[in-house]
Amino acid sequence: CTHCASPPCHLHARNMMTTKYSKFVVLLLLARCLQALKTSIFSRRNVFSSASLLIMPQVASAEEYTGTGYTFSYPSEFALASKPVKTHLDEVLVKQGKRQIGVVVDRVKLNRLEDFGDPNFVGERVVKSELGRDGVTDAQLLSADKIVKKDGVTYYYLEYTNASSRGDNHFLASVAVRNGLLYILTTSARIDDFSNAESIFRNTLSSFYLT
Repeated sequence: CTHCASPPCHLHARNMMTTKYSKFVVLLLLARCLQALKTSIFSRRNVFSSASLLIMPQVASAEEYTGTGYTFSYPSEFALASKPVKTHLDEVLVKQGKRQIGVVVDRVKLNRLEDFGDPNFVGERVVKSELGRDGVTDAQLLSADKIVKKDGVTYYYLEYTNASSRGDNHFLASVAVRNGLLYILTTSARIDDFSNAESIFRNTLSSFYLT
């Protein structure tokens, strides 16, 4: 402890416990946000797509959506979908058939995503929560990357897959934290449709910024 001799003082021990508790709360919120996107928002056996660091050519026609502290673009062929009961501070879904893009926002006791853990730490825990879902028999983390965009915010790009009794899925998530708010953007398409939707999803991921 930098404030006292070993063993840690009560103040430092309490701070350590608070940090661990905050990480636990963020983990629960992260799992809950992704679960919400895959059940209520992506209820029709959806799939999350992957985001690589490559930026694909922009789509010819796009719409821009601005929510609570964030903005992103999506193809004009996608339509806004409504959700009867809101379970997050902010949430939005746009979809085209079974292809879907969603954002959820929740409060957390962190100001930086790095205070929670590195990309692999977050990605592995997302996969672990995926394995706990009904009907899921396998889940694999394909990539976990850290990107600092022009807004100065750190984003984690997570790509993972699952195998379930309802179908095999491919997921993408872009995760960010700022000013005590957790932001998660996700995209979804069936594995056999992922190659067709890939450029759309990557463009959407690149367009996602905190405002």
